[in-house]
Amino acid sequence: MRELSAINSGERVAASALRELRELADSSGDPGQFRELIDLFLAEMESGLASMRKALAEGNAAELAQLAHSLKGASASMGAGGLASLCRTLEETAKNIKLQGTEGQLDQIESEVRIVREALEKETAS
Repeated sequence: MRELSAINSGERVAASALRELRELADSSGDPGQFRELIDLFLAEMESGLASMRKALAEGNAAELAQLAHSLKGASASMGAGGLASLCRTLEETAKNIKLQGTEGQLDQIESEVRIVREALEKETAS
């Protein structure tokens, strides 16, 4: 089994989480399952971000909080702790029915999504 590299000292995606996912996929006997898991998560990130932007544009704080909660959980499961943390902050803000400042929070999430996407694509390309 190849060793997964750390993204950097502040790992955007925890190498240990990716290692566990790869081992789980390998044990299933389906060599493409790891890539499928990553692809599903990448699609969920993009979809979630677009839905959060829509909820913000509509002024729907409850929907924004729910979407942030969902992406937070998925990100944590995939080892993207920084993204999960940003989503938690947005979720808490939106739960308080406060949309002021959430545009900037979404911008931060969008930036982190790009970084996480790049890191995951590097892992699946090799």
